Amino acid sequence: MFRRETISTQFWTPLQYAIYDQNLQVCKFLIETFKDNEKINFTLWDNNSETNLWEDQIFPLALSISNENEEMLSYFWDKYELWELNHLILLIEIFFFKTQWYEGLEVVLQSSTTERIFLSLSFEEWEYFIEDIYTRFLKNCPNDFKDPIYKMLIRSPYSIIAINGFF
Repeated sequence: MFRRETISTQFWTPLQYAIYDQNLQVCKFLIETFKDNEKINFTLWDNNSETNLWEDQIFPLALSISNENEEMLSYFWDKYELWELNHLILLIEIFFFKTQWYEGLEVVLQSSTTERIFLSLSFEEWEYFIEDIYTRFLKNCPNDFKDPIYKMLIRSPYSIIAINGFF
């Protein structure tokens, strides 16, 4: 998937094939017509897989990122009821360690879904998240990646931490 990683398609659903083929219309049809439970459909049911449940659940997002498909990434990430902070952290890891797609990072960080996730955090959770992001990602990354994160931090309700505490 990323840089020619091989993945098994043995347990894929029609929705997962549609995502892989970058066919957003089929994805919308499957989700909206059949009212598919996206979280179940996204999960890879391969017991031999080394991924955890969180990683399985972001599979459509990872495929969209791998394809650098902004429209599909936005469509799935905007299904805000599916995503939590752990999903966001995994996406940030993908952007930092597996791709160089800065535009995709901006799509995720500027979305209402990300804003909803941040608004649900307590002050302590937010502080831990910022410290984790800074030490794991921002300390040694290219400026192209720093800009979207800085923009997101300034918009957040606890931006004073970002300004005074870590940056």
